[in-house]
Amino acid sequence: MKFLQLKENFNSMEPFFIFREESHKKKIIASKNGFCILALFFGPFWGFAKGLWIEGILNIFIIFFINYFFFESLLFIIAISFLIWGFLGRDIYIQKLIRSKYYPDGIVSSTTPSKALITFLSKNK
Repeated sequence: MKFLQLKENFNSMEPFFIFREESHKKKIIASKNGFCILALFFGPFWGFAKGLWIEGILNIFIIFFINYFFFESLLFIIAISFLIWGFLGRDIYIQKLIRSKYYPDGIVSSTTPSKALITFLSKNK
């Protein structure tokens, strides 16, 4: 029984922000806010997967630039970079959505982005 209780804790409800594209009202994206463990481990490569090309390339350029002058601190700089991606990656992604003509349309509590979209669409018929 304790295993089932532990499994329920991992499927906790989290807030998802719902964004719609201004020109195509049917294009909807659900995104969480806050810390992201995948962004922490993959850093700018997570950003590339989310379409954050400029931010990811800039981050890699900064790492190489600092590496050129301070080679001894390369691992420290990479660790700091990945920490920043972990804590701010989702916020940067949300800012990209807003710059790409998406507007916030609501907040839904759910366990996954797809369930958040289903819940949002069922409430807003």
